[in-house]
Amino acid sequence: MGLLFLAILAANVLIIGALVLATVRYFVVLRSRRSAMNKAWKAARQGPVPDGVQLPSTYFMYVLGSGGHTGELCEMIKQQFRPNPHSHRRYIITSGDGHSVNAVERLEGLVGRAYPPDANGVSQGGSWDIVYVVRARRVHQPLYTAWYSALQSALSIVQFLLNPPKRQHAAKAASTKAGRQSVAHFAFPNLIVTNGPGTGFIVCLVAFVLKMMYIVPTDRCSILFIETWAHVSTLSLTGKLFHYSRIADLFVVQHEPLATKTGQRFIGEVTKYGNLLGIRKTLGKQKPKA
Repeated sequence: MGLLFLAILAANVLIIGALVLATVRYFVVLRSRRSAMNKAWKAARQGPVPDGVQLPSTYFMYVLGSGGHTGELCEMIKQQFRPNPHSHRRYIITSGDGHSVNAVERLEGLVGRAYPPDANGVSQGGSWDIVYVVRARRVHQPLYTAWYSALQSALSIVQFLLNPPKRQHAAKAASTKAGRQSVAHFAFPNLIVTNGPGTGFIVCLVAFVLKMMYIVPTDRCSILFIETWAHVSTLSLTGKLFHYSRIADLFVVQHEPLATKTGQRFIGEVTKYGNLLGIRKTLGKQKPKA
């Protein structure tokens, strides 16, 4: 009995210790990027970035959902788009969602026509790819069964968060110091953007846990949650998960009543006006180059 008691006591101590460490790490990760995102927010509210500014290498990950979520997010991307040959866009799509695939192909077709490849075959619009994950929760799926599909989704998400995109000329670039730095820069996304599908929360939660486990650096996989335009006075289920978990580095809503009620930042109707970062130009106004 004495050995059993000691074993149970040791197990309890380990569990409590693990919970304490996890809690501490949770708050460390929360604080690590908030100041940077706050500075970015203040800078964005001062006006658009001048066209002449050279953009750094960027790797954005967008989580799409079937139907309205996809259309809304693609419109945001189109309205906020700025050409950058050193950029990559990865689209997370749940398996079987043909609508989102078609929407992405139309969007990237527009980018390709507006910014065709140069003589070296490098597009000024950057590169992109699509990856497929298990859907976290079907529409109207009971919450008591959603945990299993969410777990399957999380396992499929991990590999794409840790698997960098295959960019053009990556092997050739890796032969130089600057090239190796460029390749290393795309090891993890700079920013994950989602606007409400359930899979979006799972993607961001997985990224947050990987940062807690020191697998992903705290300065990568920043999370931007944009509450869907359809929610005027109440948060969506995904919005509530982000609101109470606080894992989003930046949480914005598109209606002032909702901002007042929740205390989240009011950004305006970005789907309609494209003013998320103060940039008014739309990709649709760009003329294809001859």
